Amino acid sequence: MPNFTSWSGSCLTSFFEVIDMSVDEQEVANQGSPVQLPAGYYKVSIPETGNATISYDNRYSDISYNFYNQLGQLVGSIAPEGVKAILNNGIMAYPTFASVPFRTTYEYDLLQGRLIANTQTDAGKTEFIRVKVITLTLKRPILL
Repeated sequence: MPNFTSWSGSCLTSFFEVIDMSVDEQEVANQGSPVQLPAGYYKVSIPETGNATISYDNRYSDISYNFYNQLGQLVGSIAPEGVKAILNNGIMAYPTFASVPFRTTYEYDLLQGRLIANTQTDAGKTEFIRVKVITLTLKRPILL
């Protein structure tokens, strides 16, 4: 949740306006003191004659990473729990992608670019086999 922790400066009217842009530009604050707001998309307006300093904390949750090759194929992903582990322990704690927790890798065939396998940290490797069904019609001469 964004947390506007301090407002300072030489704002002649000590007035600012915080507008919630996701709700038809509805005004949510109209004052010169700290404001706490839920996560959202906001616009802060300060009179042209004034100066202000804005500071806030930004917290994110449920971040995931996806990695693609030059063909646009998804080749790896890290689920939110894996991202939390990286943020908590540091990237240096995981020297290879294989050591990252809660990750998935994807493999494709070279000819048609179809997914042939994926490997998940907790579920192991899953391979996909495609079988092409061929219908054969056999002809033989009829003896009279």
